[in-house]
Amino acid sequence: MELLESRKLMTSVPYHSTMNGEGESCPGCGGGGCNCSGATASDTGEFMLGRIAVTPILMESTGAASIYDWTPQQKADVLANLRDGLDWWKQLLATKSSVHTLDWVIDTTYLDSPVATTYEPIKQTSNQYVNWVPDFLNFAGHNQASDIDTNIRRFNDSQRTKLNTDWSFSIFVVNSDSDDLFAAGGSFSRAFAFAGGLYFVTPSNRPASTYTHETGHMFWARDEYPGGGHYQQRRGYYDSQNLNAVDLNPTPNFQQQISIMSAGVSLDTAYNTLVTSQATLAQIGWQDSDADGIFDVLDVPLELNGVGRMDTTNSEYRFDGTARAKALPNRNSSGFQSDITLNKVGRIEYRLNNATTWTAVASPNTYQTDLSLRVPIPSGTTGTIDIRAMDPRTGITSGVFTGSLAGFDATTSSGLNGFVWSDSTNDGQRQLHEPGLAGWTVQIVDGTGSIVDLQ
Repeated sequence: MELLESRKLMTSVPYHSTMNGEGESCPGCGGGGCNCSGATASDTGEFMLGRIAVTPILMESTGAASIYDWTPQQKADVLANLRDGLDWWKQLLATKSSVHTLDWVIDTTYLDSPVATTYEPIKQTSNQYVNWVPDFLNFAGHNQASDIDTNIRRFNDSQRTKLNTDWSFSIFVVNSDSDDLFAAGGSFSRAFAFAGGLYFVTPSNRPASTYTHETGHMFWARDEYPGGGHYQQRRGYYDSQNLNAVDLNPTPNFQQQISIMSAGVSLDTAYNTLVTSQATLAQIGWQDSDADGIFDVLDVPLELNGVGRMDTTNSEYRFDGTARAKALPNRNSSGFQSDITLNKVGRIEYRLNNATTWTAVASPNTYQTDLSLRVPIPSGTTGTIDIRAMDPRTGITSGVFTGSLAGFDATTSSGLNGFVWSDSTNDGQRQLHEPGLAGWTVQIVDGTGSIVDLQ
């Protein structure tokens, strides 16, 4: 059952058990800023695209509690399984889109040098992670808050900054014993996760597919097997429904899609054949409603605003304004609902007289930028100039600004805008000899001449 789905959660406690001992929990809270436009320091795993920092953490038992010690081979095996499990998502993405990228940045600091704890975690119940996870947080210097989730999220954000990534999460790998199970009596027998850019915990002998499954939780995917998530639940950037879940599914004789977020044969088949359910894809942000190869979360036009005019004296077209990447509204019923984009204003381009090719005039490569463009125009050229902003990674562009090379002022077409001038020829068209007028107030009226009340 799901009892702790709250942005104000102050304790880190799993909220359901599962048939195979693998499950998830919900996130805590935090604040600050990050590498993604619109994200805060608390938004460390909102959709599975871009550069992602992954920090595997091994705990080394010491003192009287110590039973197992990490060997070099065990460390190598953990890293190999982790890499294979993460690479599965990258391979899957390549079958869904040629536009998007997924880059895993693994920091092995705490895998190469495990962190000491006075507990042997695998001999504890799964719920007793609250005893030994703080040992890592104390060691890493992220123990200022009173709850584990806030401290982990702050650590993850620091890793994001350190590794220059868009997202970040952690993995606690505990040294397995012969049965690869936590002590009886806890909520989980094997791996469990705290969703939305927090962390998961797994015994070291779990296969690569466990890392794949639990990483899905890091980006809001829900369990779909009996005893896990249920049909009525929603989550992810689009607040997608858990339509492939077995529990509470209203479809008579429901046949579940093969899914990495299921369990048993379904999970194994998904891992071995590189497939998963559409519900999983939507929850992690991989939804392409218009089938253009760009997922909805980033399929948002850039914004270009400004004013342009031909400077005939210097034979250049002047454009002054702004460009920015816009974010799709975040509908997630979990997390912090920040509107986030990875798109950037990579280039500002222009073309003359509807030419088929565009020429770059600036390459800001940032989420938003002020523009003061001076485009040289060959002597004697007439007609029009088009200017746009674009993200070359996705091909997303802004609306096109069109200006005249005859010297008239022009402005971008979004919103209400234009110019006031002295129309001495009374033809409704501005001529070069007709000056602009400043200080005028413009009102919008309806057919009766009454001022329209707008927001």
